[in-house]
Amino acid sequence: MPAARFAEHRLSPVSFKPMRHASMLLALTFPLTLMACAPTLTANEDGGTVRNVGALRQDEAFKLASEHCAMAGKAMRITAVAALYGELSFTCVKS
Repeated sequence: MPAARFAEHRLSPVSFKPMRHASMLLALTFPLTLMACAPTLTANEDGGTVRNVGALRQDEAFKLASEHCAMAGKAMRITAVAALYGELSFTCVKS
C-alpha cells in the first residue's frame, strides 16, 4: 500500500513541459543577444565608426576597420576612441 501512495505523488513528465519550453526559448534568444553585442561597422571609403566596442573586443574593432580600409586599398588610422560609449572612429588614408 505505501508504494501505491508514493506513485500518486510522483510528478509526471507532462508537468515539466513549461520548463522545457522556457529553456528552448532561452537557447534561441541567447545567440541573438550575443549578436546584438557584436561590434558593428558603419563606414564609407573615407572612414567610419565601429560601435559596440568593449574592452575585450577592441582587437575585433581594429580588425574590422583595417579590413574595411584594405578593401579600398588604403590603411586605417584611428581618429577617436570613445570608451564610455563603446565607439571607435577611423579614417582610411592612402598607404
